[in-house]
Amino acid sequence: MSEARVKVSLTEGILEFEGSETFVTSQVEKFTKVIQAAFAGEDAVADEAPRETPTSRDSVVTDPPTPPSAPPPSPVEQFKDLFAPTETGVQVLTTLPGSSKAEKAVSGAKLYLYGLQALMQRDSAAFAEIGRVCKAHGCYDSHNMAASLKGDQASFVFGGRGKRQTLKLSAPGMQGTADLIARIRAAGNGIAPGRKGNGRTSAPTSRRTMRPTPQPTAMSAKSSG
Repeated sequence: MSEARVKVSLTEGILEFEGSETFVTSQVEKFTKVIQAAFAGEDAVADEAPRETPTSRDSVVTDPPTPPSAPPPSPVEQFKDLFAPTETGVQVLTTLPGSSKAEKAVSGAKLYLYGLQALMQRDSAAFAEIGRVCKAHGCYDSHNMAASLKGDQASFVFGGRGKRQTLKLSAPGMQGTADLIARIRAAGNGIAPGRKGNGRTSAPTSRRTMRPTPQPTAMSAKSSG
């Protein structure tokens, strides 16, 4: 009887059969599934081998950088239609709302204190400062200014005594003044074209109407006969 020999190398693990042809054939059939599984395992290991990681240039798409947003305008720029900084405080540039000196004094105090806090980071002012605002806008009443301001207790917080009296805006006063500024701007009541800093509107220049000079009427003369 002829002999046969089969040698299987699973990465040199070697599974070898040698003997009669019938014996070798029976062993191969017996271990066929084992051999196939072993070869399949080698293929799986090869498939699971690590692959080269693509570079970031190939796999990552980045958006163009977002340009930085413009910085917000400074308080001086934001309120340039209403206030101008000075060495000691602020100048109220807009016409003071109100139909009387008392109402205008209260409006002037609110606007001045609001501008003082926005531009100078100072929240309180002496009565004398408010008096200067009222004088610049032609609504100063030395006898009644303090009483007019104290008549609006909800808008102001008062401090000090006598000539050292001070005031600042309360929380409702801040909100009320912000609303007042919105109304002024909505009405187009910006910088008044008057004296610098007083916010008063100058009187319109009168125009003289030129009338035609009457021409003398021509008289016919009678000739004497």
